[in-house]
Amino acid sequence: MEMSSFNGTGVVLVGYDGSEYAQGALDYAAQEARLRGASVAIAIVWEVGGYDLGVTSGTLKTLSHTAEAILETGAAFMRENYPDVPFQTHLLEGEPAYALIELAKDADLVVVGARGRGGFSALLLGSVSDQLIHHAEVPVLVVRHKAVA
Repeated sequence: MEMSSFNGTGVVLVGYDGSEYAQGALDYAAQEARLRGASVAIAIVWEVGGYDLGVTSGTLKTLSHTAEAILETGAAFMRENYPDVPFQTHLLEGEPAYALIELAKDADLVVVGARGRGGFSALLLGSVSDQLIHHAEVPVLVVRHKAVA
């Protein structure tokens, strides 16, 4: 029996940064999408704080390629573990919380991990989940466990 989606868009958005917590969030999002007959939208959002910091175009290209590789890890997880669940990917440069809040407007649910990677490689920060909880127009689920090995 197929269950209806939350608000009708049929999309579970997951903020993904490749961390163990994000992997747990992706797994939860895929399970929820399967239960709801929905699809998963995997989003990775990266930013460089201020272009006046001497960041070169080569560095930006490297950051973008790294984000693409992390996103592909999430896509590979979906293909391997949830071949029956349709998914799409979003690679965005910008402020992570704002970008996810905007993407959430086209989703029924947002799922994020409790902790991101931290430091430079932080593509989703703890403050992102806090911002989503307070500003997203749809339900937000924060997964507080790491992916099971």
